[in-house]
Amino acid sequence: MFAVGAAAAVIAAAVVAPLSCMGQTYTPGKQLTTELSTPAGVVKQTDGASSCPDPSERSGTTRCYDVFPLGVSLTLRAEPFERYRFAGWSGACTGKDDTCTVTMNEDRTVRATFVADPEAPAQPLTVKVEGVGAVSEWPEGRECASGSCTWRLTPRSEHRLQAIPGIGWRFGRWAGSCTAAPNIAVYAKCRLTRDQTGVVATTAIFIRTGPFNLGARVAELGTGTIVSSPPGIHCPSSCDSYFTEATLKAVAAPGYAFHHWEGTCSGTAPECRLGAAGAGERTAVAVFALRNFMLSVTPTPNGSGAVVNADRSIACPLNCAVPYPYRTVIELTARPSAGWQLASWSGGGCSGNAETCRVTMGADTAVIATFAPAAAPPPPTTTAPNTPP
Repeated sequence: MFAVGAAAAVIAAAVVAPLSCMGQTYTPGKQLTTELSTPAGVVKQTDGASSCPDPSERSGTTRCYDVFPLGVSLTLRAEPFERYRFAGWSGACTGKDDTCTVTMNEDRTVRATFVADPEAPAQPLTVKVEGVGAVSEWPEGRECASGSCTWRLTPRSEHRLQAIPGIGWRFGRWAGSCTAAPNIAVYAKCRLTRDQTGVVATTAIFIRTGPFNLGARVAELGTGTIVSSPPGIHCPSSCDSYFTEATLKAVAAPGYAFHHWEGTCSGTAPECRLGAAGAGERTAVAVFALRNFMLSVTPTPNGSGAVVNADRSIACPLNCAVPYPYRTVIELTARPSAGWQLASWSGGGCSGNAETCRVTMGADTAVIATFAPAAAPPPPTTTAPNTPP
């Protein structure tokens, strides 16, 4: 049988109509698609003509194609691998008997379901570690830290391993029974598969990356981030990696400014370069501080009034410009001079002619209080004296 690919498509296309060659007519064939619920067994023709998967195909194949003459009868047999059992047929075959007969009078699809045998005894798993690191099994939590280890597997359909590199090393790839593609993540998982002999063995290969492990920290979450060159650190989401040398850059969040480094790095420059001198652990802490923004207040026209706040840090027209930290809320109050009244506020989110206005500092901000002459009071009303008749 053929695995999914161009070969099957070409064969299927070639037999959709009768062919003539040297006076002979050939009857078109019909396609049989064989599907496996999991790569835990094979489906064979009882005469041994073909099997799915074919022994020459890659491990893990779960779908095969073959073409047979129109009307031919095939007897198929499902054969589970060790520690699995056959659960039943679906599609053109039904039932739980391990054999099935299919007549190819049209294209057919059969599906064989294999499941783990709950009564199978525990199976050995051999784990090897190349380089410096460890392999742990999930969910049991067993760990192989170096060399070679042998564990007993419970009869489940799958087991998962996790590769954890040592300091100065990274995970490279799995070899053997693990099916995961190469992965350079600190935690790499793979799903175990069994071959037809039931052997389960895998190797985690770790690759040396550098002489030191670098940990980055932000002194207060939400104030900024730290990124590395070459890539590896983007803290606070990813704060540890391995380097031969690296440059860290502190990037302030909105409303904050980088203040200084602590730990392995020092100084007030936002970039810190770490060379390859010395191995082991290094830690760099970035400290950010709130930025100050200038609040400027203008009462207009001159002499028409004043603007103050609660602590009198703003007392304009005497003191009209004051810096405040990011997100500080300042309540301004308009104080009209005699004969004047507040006409309107503008700037900094202020509007209307209420006596007070609140400003939240997120940038340099200018607020204008506009006053207008107060309306003159109406003249007093006089009443004529009563005249006697």
